[in-house]
Amino acid sequence: MPGIAGLISSLPDKPSRERLGLMVRTLIHEDFYSHGTFHVPEMAVHAGWTSLEGSFNDCMPIANETGEVILFLAGEVFPDAREISGLRGKGHPFEEGDAGYLVHLYEETGNRFFGALNGCFSGFLIDRRSGTSYLFNDRCGMHRIFVHEGKDGFFFSSEAKALLAVLPETREFDPKGLCEFVSGGCTLGENSLFKGISVLPGGSLLEFAGGKLQRRTRYFDRREWEEQDPLSEREFTDRFIGLFPETARRYLSSRQRVGVSLTGGLDSRMVMAGIDPAPGSLPCYTFGSMYRDTFDVKVARRVAGHCGLSHRVLIPGENFLGDLRDYLERAVFLSDGYLGLSGAAELYVNALAREIAPVRLTGNWGSELLRGIRAFQFAPPRGKILNPELDEYIEEGRKTFRRMSEMSGASFVSFFHAPMMSHGRISIERSQVDLRTPFLDNGLMALIHRKPERLDGFTLAETLIARCRPDLLAIPTDRGYLGDGGFLARKIRRIHREILFKVEYRIGPGTPDWLTRKNSRTVSHVLERLLLGRHKFYHLRSWIRDYFESAMREILENDKTIHISTFVNEREWKRMLNEHVLGKRNYTEEIDSILTLSLIGKLFFSQ
Repeated sequence: MPGIAGLISSLPDKPSRERLGLMVRTLIHEDFYSHGTFHVPEMAVHAGWTSLEGSFNDCMPIANETGEVILFLAGEVFPDAREISGLRGKGHPFEEGDAGYLVHLYEETGNRFFGALNGCFSGFLIDRRSGTSYLFNDRCGMHRIFVHEGKDGFFFSSEAKALLAVLPETREFDPKGLCEFVSGGCTLGENSLFKGISVLPGGSLLEFAGGKLQRRTRYFDRREWEEQDPLSEREFTDRFIGLFPETARRYLSSRQRVGVSLTGGLDSRMVMAGIDPAPGSLPCYTFGSMYRDTFDVKVARRVAGHCGLSHRVLIPGENFLGDLRDYLERAVFLSDGYLGLSGAAELYVNALAREIAPVRLTGNWGSELLRGIRAFQFAPPRGKILNPELDEYIEEGRKTFRRMSEMSGASFVSFFHAPMMSHGRISIERSQVDLRTPFLDNGLMALIHRKPERLDGFTLAETLIARCRPDLLAIPTDRGYLGDGGFLARKIRRIHREILFKVEYRIGPGTPDWLTRKNSRTVSHVLERLLLGRHKFYHLRSWIRDYFESAMREILENDKTIHISTFVNEREWKRMLNEHVLGKRNYTEEIDSILTLSLIGKLFFSQ
């Protein structure tokens, strides 16, 4: 994904420039990326960037009039209009709609600047006046920064692969991170998948001077949100309904075309109600299945139609499946190994989304923040796929996850679920489009932390839609909420769609072993034709079986798996692979994990 990279090093200027050049080249994934490097040798500082052409931050290096303050930014910041007008009133020149105003905001506010930023971002700021530089990220850590501190200095990058490219000593798996990834789908806290590379926590502010790290602080403490007094149900509802439309409309502001990624759920419906778009003003699209129109597609098409907007369905079909191996390898590469087969599908559909609009507006994280929905679990893989020497790391990861899960719902989502669980998917999405969601706005998240426990998130969503776009209440969601008809009709529709949702899982990645066996395969195929594509747009189990068996065997048996042999029981994963292919067991998730780990070794360690 577009990002930043750099080093603060006592190495001579030439090797420092060479290392930075290689780091930045590693971050250039598409021909529509802008990129560059910047050097301040007297401060031992070297920084580089990539950005999507025409995006908010495609104006780097961002400098003030004298060139004494220079900023490099990944992601986007959404300012208050009064902030912008205030800077113009003080005579600061900057272009409309890009990140150029930020250096002037720093000039006016000093170190209060970092806490004033609103959005998902990471950045590196150089202040030649004081001889200091600062590395920082957003409050939740949604825009990740990987760091390494070693004998040659301090290295940082938005993508771990840039560090791996110039630091051979990091080209090994970190056992703790590997166990967390295989068990939970991500690494936890400051751990990464790689030896000697860590992840900056959200709200970090690191200060450098004299070529060294001087101070590591946090400009934001999550207790600022957690320790607020809860509001009454009525007061919270009134404030939320007053704030949400204003916030959602702010996320439409862009130098480039914005497209709305519509699903059939409540969250994108709330976004549409909040922005209340004029007919024909925005394109809409939905990710769809190759088998049939999902409920997402059916519902989103109706919502777009009610709003007078165009709508398209983006499907990973035969063209995608014919190049599945290439998409898988690119997905593993782009995500630093944090996503495998599902990432291949995400890459394909987000590339199609870019053709519609470079900016993708979503309702991501609404259900988790407002309705307490959790898809984040810690479940070690079945069988003995990991070597027993790793048991202590698995148990340590289980305890870490348990401690995280004890937090309040809003904090768990804001500071752990969203930035950790979603990192791989978001990395792939951001490689193609600028990704936005109003639910991660600072003001909205601070308010959500004051939500009273008794207030039902479904009722809140329905109240907001009724206040902003009551016509959208007549369209039932993908899971059967809302919609017209009497109580009984709505109840039956809700039960019907919920059953289909659960049954599709049981015929897909959650297929029981007895249904995979050869004598049940005919039944399994019939059920797939009847049920797949009702709710999900990608279908890993059937793709592995029907399109990917030979490529999968080649990757696992012929590519260099030496890098995972220390951690993974080779005899066990080969048994799982054979039993899965022969139809004796369903090991979709385990195979996806081993495929991904194997490709990490091939793509990042075999340099």
